[in-house]
Amino acid sequence: MKISDEEDWIRCSCPLARHTHSKGTDENPSFGVAVNDKGESGFHCFTCRSGRLFDLIHILQFSIGIRVAAIDFYSMAEIFDPDAETTDWTTDGFYKDLYQEEYVPQKKIAAPPEIVEEFPLLEFCPNEEDQVLIENYFIDRGISVEMLHEYDTRMQLGSRYIIFPIIDTDREVYRLHVKILYDKTFFYITPEMMGVPEQEQWGRKDYWYGMQFYDPTRPVHLVESETDVLRLRSLGIDNILGSCGPLNKWKAERITNEVIYSGFDSDPAGSKFTLKAMQFFRGRQVYRLNWDLVQVRWYTKIQKRERIRQAKDAGDLETLDQYNHILAHKVALAETSLDMSHLQYRSAWQ
Repeated sequence: MKISDEEDWIRCSCPLARHTHSKGTDENPSFGVAVNDKGESGFHCFTCRSGRLFDLIHILQFSIGIRVAAIDFYSMAEIFDPDAETTDWTTDGFYKDLYQEEYVPQKKIAAPPEIVEEFPLLEFCPNEEDQVLIENYFIDRGISVEMLHEYDTRMQLGSRYIIFPIIDTDREVYRLHVKILYDKTFFYITPEMMGVPEQEQWGRKDYWYGMQFYDPTRPVHLVESETDVLRLRSLGIDNILGSCGPLNKWKAERITNEVIYSGFDSDPAGSKFTLKAMQFFRGRQVYRLNWDLVQVRWYTKIQKRERIRQAKDAGDLETLDQYNHILAHKVALAETSLDMSHLQYRSAWQ
């Protein structure tokens, strides 16, 4: 379980996974509970469903059983202003970007240079041992050191925190995205974490990783993470943007390209990103890139034995030929029929 440092979310594995996830488990925790002291609290799972916290309590009571004491605690704690508006957790059949409902100032405020510079550039890291450790981690994943430098990748000394600056077209840093080395944990550095007064908040809602290299006149690739961007760039492909968080209307408004390649992951969460792309970019040439058309090597954690599996995202690609094969088999979203079964509430919960 993880309590978000940036938002009022408690993150954990989905308690409904046994009944609502195709594999019956939530191997990569995708569930969160939003605590709201001014209105109803809610929950959101990127794989199965969203709703009020009250609904979740009700479901769990009749599925796995909940002690009466826990229900009483919820009833006493979930007291809010009766005049407050009830949160609409879904819209037009699409899940709202609940993890994006964070405080971000209306104005687009860059992170102070003195804050950014607290994290040295990997290229000029004063600790050579840490620098080599991080560089080798990415080299093993097919990402060149040159690309790490080109995107101003940073690190935190004395830790395994890799810092991906979210740089915009004005070359200013608006967000600092952290990845923990050898871990799947990501989080954003917030002003509060750095001891910055509340009135000096920074950030923007329409951020993309790689925006400093964005060309609106050529086809653009939209992918999910920094590693997806860096891997494609290392293969010689350019004009790539990483969402690094849910796709929202503010981000979509910045994409003006006529041709868009939807390169989100080949999993249920990636399908939701693609559905959002269909919604936001109607009237343009939007194509889906299916990464699972190619097979890649991977190694078991314990025995380190080589296995073959289908690619899940752009970061898995091993060769430029694999990318060209996927591009040659791109599918116009107007022609595709996405599996939406994972977006529907199971009848047992209705």
